[in-house]
Amino acid sequence: MRDKERGNIYKFTMIPPKGLIIVTVLAICASGTEGDQKCAMNFGFCQNVDVSCSGNYIAYLCDGPYTRKCCVPAFYDEKCNGKGGKCQSTSIPCFGGRYFTGLCGGPQGRRCCVSNVTDSAYNDEKCHKFGGTCAYTTITCVGGTYVSGLCEGPVNRRCCLPDVKAHPDDKCHAIGGLCQNDTIVCAGGSYVSGLCSGSA
Repeated sequence: MRDKERGNIYKFTMIPPKGLIIVTVLAICASGTEGDQKCAMNFGFCQNVDVSCSGNYIAYLCDGPYTRKCCVPAFYDEKCNGKGGKCQSTSIPCFGGRYFTGLCGGPQGRRCCVSNVTDSAYNDEKCHKFGGTCAYTTITCVGGTYVSGLCEGPVNRRCCLPDVKAHPDDKCHAIGGLCQNDTIVCAGGSYVSGLCSGSA
């Protein structure tokens, strides 16, 4: 039988009086620890459903009777859900999609898996802030130049910023500035010359 504390398995052999058959009994008790790994990968823990769970119970992730289920704490996953994704451990492959950060509650290793990713799932705010459009470099950036680091997605998805000729204030915008008349107070900053169109 199994030692409950150490998990050891013992084999007992009964030696009866002469003339009787020897009977060997081997008792094996399977531990639920290994079978509970699926629950742990979802940042949950296994327990009986009659115990209060701060989140939601999920079936078929725990060993034992049907009343023993995986309690997954309630995380704030609205951002991920809004993208049509599912928050899960990054140790689980995100089949047919990719992981996004900052959309799931819980520990760092819990991220949003979005399958069949479309461009609408990406956050292009940085590019839009500078008047650009995120696109794949296989497409020509007509009247502009591709700039990296401003768009989410693959490395070949970049921000197409219009050339300075079309938008002469882009040099100022690129450093997070705003072109305005210097008679207006530059609150919390200072004026830099040579980055805006118009008279000196």
